[in-house]
Amino acid sequence: MTGVSQECSRFDPEISVCQWQPGREGEADAALARLTAMSSTEDPFRIAEVHAYRGDADESFKWLALATRPSDPEGQLLPAARNLWDIRASPLLSSLHTDPRWTAWVSGQL
Repeated sequence: MTGVSQECSRFDPEISVCQWQPGREGEADAALARLTAMSSTEDPFRIAEVHAYRGDADESFKWLALATRPSDPEGQLLPAARNLWDIRASPLLSSLHTDPRWTAWVSGQL
């Protein structure tokens, strides 16, 4: 990504999804690393979406658990805790729907 700042941008989720193709993995990985560094407590849902799109269900479920948690380990409320409807409607998470953990996870959230 020549000419683009290396600091995290609001487009890093899209960059890491769009560039996840042969020959562009490095750029996609760098965008995901920036997103993870910036958004791990602010918006873990976006990180879960990227991992699901990449086919990494284990990492996606890990981030989904964080995305639906109302507070962090110190008891601070998370600013972007997502509701179940946002998660179920995300097309980037559709690869998880055939994973047996998806049904169990959704059932546990109701």
